[in-house]
Amino acid sequence: MSVEEEEKQPEECLFSSYRFNVRLVQSKLVLGAQHHRTKQVYRTEIDQDAVSNITQGICDKCEQLFDLLQDLIDNEGKTKTASLQLVDEQNKLIFNVTLIIVFGQTSREFPMKLELETVELDDVTRLESIINDQTEQIEQLQLSPHDRFDRALKLISLAKEDFHFRNVSSSDPAALSDNDRTMRCPTFKRHEHHDLANHTLSFGITKSTQMIETSTGKQAIVTTNQGFFPKTKRYQLVRFELHFSGPINERDTFLVGVVSEPDTKEWSASQPPAGSWIFDVCSGSIQYPSGDTRPYTCSLRKLNKIRYVDILLDTQHNRVAFRLDDLTEDQWAFCLPKQIQIEQLFPFILLNTMNLSVSIAQNE
Repeated sequence: MSVEEEEKQPEECLFSSYRFNVRLVQSKLVLGAQHHRTKQVYRTEIDQDAVSNITQGICDKCEQLFDLLQDLIDNEGKTKTASLQLVDEQNKLIFNVTLIIVFGQTSREFPMKLELETVELDDVTRLESIINDQTEQIEQLQLSPHDRFDRALKLISLAKEDFHFRNVSSSDPAALSDNDRTMRCPTFKRHEHHDLANHTLSFGITKSTQMIETSTGKQAIVTTNQGFFPKTKRYQLVRFELHFSGPINERDTFLVGVVSEPDTKEWSASQPPAGSWIFDVCSGSIQYPSGDTRPYTCSLRKLNKIRYVDILLDTQHNRVAFRLDDLTEDQWAFCLPKQIQIEQLFPFILLNTMNLSVSIAQNE
């Protein structure tokens, strides 16, 4: 390894050595970082008036700079349009941000520099931080993916007596039953007239008309009447039981997920609302608020029938996972924005199939 490579290596792994905290406080952006091993804390505050100078006029509001930094932190310092490099200098932690803007066929880099000052902590505070961090790491090592779900089910469940579905689609509301704890698509009956030709020995061919009744279903969207609980319990789970009356075909839709402050009157399967994180049960893929998708787990079409779908929320790190029956992926589906309010996060279901109804599982 060359001297140049040796100098670059510590900087490359520096990002994972810190825990970051980005907050909007009134008209200020508060940026903090804590070193995992030494527990050294760094902090800075950025006023609204300083944002434009720091970002060379690219951002003129704290909210815009907040979104940029949060996106870089959530993606370990690198996105398609920006990168973040950390420099540790004695009593400072420097954020070197590079934003790439494309103009037609050319691109230009805009550098930004944020300096975080060292915050002095007393020995007791530092010791408490070390103990809490070590306890959390041990807990994570002890919990397998199945343990996380099982523990969540034992600790807390959203499915209490007053927990039920509510319609959020005004045009074609879901059919609710079982004290609004079971939902299915609205069904409409249609009568069609069919002309039939009958062959007889004496009269040759006779014609008659037969009326046939068919049923069609439409898309239904529901959320629960309550959001997740505030951070009193780390893991929280809601379970949906599935009841099949026939096979699921290629045109059927079954989405499960979480949505922030739901207002889905204009929601369609192809255009979910902003602030929704979606698991497509039929295909086994997940969909981000941006519309991007990626494979996540087994699909309902491959498994044919399943008994239940679980949503698991880690309120400490704002992470969401899903499970079909006992098939648990060793990965979180989504890392939600740090600023999201847990109590304003609601489970939801979008259903467009006549062969399936969904119930909120009762507590055992």
